[in-house]
Amino acid sequence: MHAFQRCFKFAILWAVLLCSASSFAGRYQDWWWNPNQSGQGFNIGQQGEVIFASWFTYDNAGESMWVTLSGTLTNNVVSGDLNLFTGPKLGTAYDPSKVSSTKVGTARITFNSLSKAVVEWTLSGFSGSMNIERFTWNPLVYAGTYYSQCVGGSKCADGVPSYAVSTDVVVTFDGTTIRIADKISGGALCNFVGTVAGEGSIMRATGTYSCNTSAETGTWNSALSFSQSGSQTVLSRNDTMTRNRGGCTAIQTVVGVVTYR
Repeated sequence: MHAFQRCFKFAILWAVLLCSASSFAGRYQDWWWNPNQSGQGFNIGQQGEVIFASWFTYDNAGESMWVTLSGTLTNNVVSGDLNLFTGPKLGTAYDPSKVSSTKVGTARITFNSLSKAVVEWTLSGFSGSMNIERFTWNPLVYAGTYYSQCVGGSKCADGVPSYAVSTDVVVTFDGTTIRIADKISGGALCNFVGTVAGEGSIMRATGTYSCNTSAETGTWNSALSFSQSGSQTVLSRNDTMTRNRGGCTAIQTVVGVVTYR
């Protein structure tokens, strides 16, 4: 039975691939750190386009401290004041009147990808920058087969179509290796093969692909995340692909790819 028909028959939900050449806009909520600067890091929360980050670090005397930053995400950048909070002593009755915040600096977080960012800061008279990445603690693996459909595409600079409309996408994931069979309109089949490693609450797939009738080849990487929708496991993909076809190269970001098992 046709893969998509089989999924529909068993009430497996599917969603439309949104193909664009836009930026890395996505979900950045996670634990972040610089692996060369253990002992400090960032807890980043996200609700829509609003980011709230708490930075646990050290003060001028080497004592532990934490400061917060909040702001609206614009073009993958959030900036704002760094606030230091004080309050009632631990073990005493909680008195909200003793809670206060003081602006102690400013910071700017630029997300260069779904798993890499740069923090530029000024704090208590000092300034600097730090590269951070998602902190991998215990990556979850949902092996299985997932299905979806793609509508859309992109063109190279000279107008040669690249990766046109796809009718079926079948993703097979065993925990370390991912394989994607992508049926393109007109009968072409593109096969993607890659390896997967944990990056915080997402996983990163990297590999190569080729198409059997269009002479298209290229490399690709994808940020993978898993969630639950009722009894179904949902695999979300955010792909960046370098495509070579017809003598031109196109770099395309595929945003909002959702498949259901």
